[in-house]
Amino acid sequence: MRRELGWIAAASEHVSRDAQMLEVAMARANNFGVRAAAVRLKLDARQYSRRAGAAGNMVRILAAEAPSRPVKLYLLRVTEALSRQWVEGVALSFVADQAWTDPLSVRANDAQRLGANVEWARKAARQAIRASAAARGIRQDAKAQFRYTVATPTG
Repeated sequence: MRRELGWIAAASEHVSRDAQMLEVAMARANNFGVRAAAVRLKLDARQYSRRAGAAGNMVRILAAEAPSRPVKLYLLRVTEALSRQWVEGVALSFVADQAWTDPLSVRANDAQRLGANVEWARKAARQAIRASAAARGIRQDAKAQFRYTVATPTG
């Protein structure tokens, strides 16, 4: 599980970088660059979303069997962070789809829809960061309750 959470944290950085590359290509009105960045973002976002969702489901099962309230709260916060990361991946996948369909966002309402999807992804990322911070705080407050260390995903 620790390895998977580490992969998800690294993937969060990758999709962020992919989204920035897409933004740069769109600002330069580079049709080929937009499509290349959209493909990369789509692949990374889908894998990020899928793995964050699967890890969240595993941690949710652990939370149901938690031996104490602090451990359960901690695991639920980790689950919340992973759920928000799943949402971020889905939103970025939509951004990639739209960028592929209309690389320069010249059709009516495409720029607004693209902006809304980007904001949706950013909001999910912020929520994941807050949930991760809350999980770390719970773990710090109840150190004696934790026999094992579990890496907390960072948004």
